[in-house]
Amino acid sequence: ATAVNESYLDWKWYNSITGELIDHMVITQDNPDTPWVLPTTTNTNNSNNNGLSTGAVVVISVVSTILGLGIILGIIYYTFYSSKSIILSSNSNTEKFIVQDTASPITVNNV
Repeated sequence: ATAVNESYLDWKWYNSITGELIDHMVITQDNPDTPWVLPTTTNTNNSNNNGLSTGAVVVISVVSTILGLGIILGIIYYTFYSSKSIILSSNSNTEKFIVQDTASPITVNNV
């Protein structure tokens, strides 16, 4: 940034690796005897909600909580309460059948 004079600021952004000029901005003031006037802000809230209203933040929070609980309850149901698959396999040499549940294998002899 270069302050050319009291009413003209020349600001340039360069790529630090290649030295290429990326952007150029000039800030001027009409009357250099008048002090800079900063705009007043309307956001008196110290938290940052990315420009969302309080109602939008509440809706997003509630929907996220419901979806999160649904996923957790779905995993619990699938793990403990859903029917398990059963795999039957036969070893032709000994005629022994193995019934394997996902939790614990059980061996059943052919009678």
